[in-house]
Formats: sequence, C-alpha cells, structure tokens
Amino acid sequence: MAAGVVLALCSTFLAAYMISDTGRRPEIPGIEHLAIFSMPSRAKPHAQPSPAIARTNATDYTPVGAIGKDNNRLALSGFRVLGVSQGSAFVREPHGAVLRVAKGGVLPEGGRVMAVRRQDGQWFVITERGVIGER
Repeated sequence: MAAGVVLALCSTFLAAYMISDTGRRPEIPGIEHLAIFSMPSRAKPHAQPSPAIARTNATDYTPVGAIGKDNNRLALSGFRVLGVSQGSAFVREPHGAVLRVAKGGVLPEGGRVMAVRRQDGQWFVITERGVIGER
C-alpha cells in the first residue's frame, strides 16, 4: 500500500510540475515526423518545373512484371513464341524464320530481349518494343 501512495504522490508532483512550467515547449520524440499530417499551408504554391525537367524526373507507373490479358497495343504483330527451353525462347518471326533468343539477346525487328517469363500458363518474351506471346 505504501508503494501505491508513493506512486500517486510522484504522479501528482509530475503533473503539477508540467502544468506550472509554461515557459518551455513540450518535447515529444519524433514529433517533427508527424508534420506530414498537418493542415495544408496557405503559402504560395511551388512553381512548376520546366517540361524538360519534368520529363527527366518522370515516374514510370507501369506495373512491374505485369502482362495484361488484353494488351494488344503492346503485342508485336507477326511474332509468336513456339516454346521455351532452359531460359531461351524459340520465336517465329513474321517472315517464318525461327530464332532462339534469351535475355539480353537482340531479336531483329523486335529489339533487345528484356525477359522470358511464364504467366497465366503462357510464355512471353518481353522486348524493348513490345511483348510476344504464344498466341
């Protein structure tokens, strides 16, 4: 019981001290990081960067590793993946030739091969100029 009385007196003393000490700002560790939640300022907005700077700092919002089911605009016409073996893909060109390509290789008229991936049960070859699928 004595410990409870001592703790009550200590907390009362601390509360009285904090209330009477009005000349000092309270110090809360990490409070500066909560400034992002403050109300917006009424200051003048920042100037927009020039278009050249905006292009160099642009963010690419393309999902990583995502190949949409209906991305015909990215599909390279005339190309088709015939199969994949040990990380290399066999691709039929529009002219009928079959080429073996791997990541880093160059596909004529298709550009550099960025990846060979399997998604949703299909193989895809992703190049600089577009995506080649099995169908």
